[in-house]
Amino acid sequence: MISGNSMNPTIKDHNLIFISKLFYTPERENIILVENNDGMTIIKRLIGMPNDIIEIKDHTIYVNNKPLKENYTKGLTEDMKKVTLKAGQYFVIGDNRSPVESLECRDPALGPIYRSQMKGEALFSLLPFGKLNH
Repeated sequence: MISGNSMNPTIKDHNLIFISKLFYTPERENIILVENNDGMTIIKRLIGMPNDIIEIKDHTIYVNNKPLKENYTKGLTEDMKKVTLKAGQYFVIGDNRSPVESLECRDPALGPIYRSQMKGEALFSLLPFGKLNH
């Protein structure tokens, strides 16, 4: 059961989702469960892979200097200086880009994540029933 609005409009507060913890291989734009630095599980969209360069300019996310085509967001993404991910690092962000709606890699309290923090992939919503945007 989801608690919060960080993935709205894709996943809303109190949606019940089905996740896969088996055989998960990280892929860009997957919706994943992540264990944050406090041991809490959060749900985010994976947009940056190891060694990627991530920048947010004029409310657009650039991955390796190419704009990321997103049709699943809400709100305007605040600009961010270029970040180069190191080997083994990943970048996750919420679909709800309204300020203070999401703890994600732009927040120094989380920063880039590692494969060991990924707990699985969200595959579909059980309530309401439907496929999640990927």
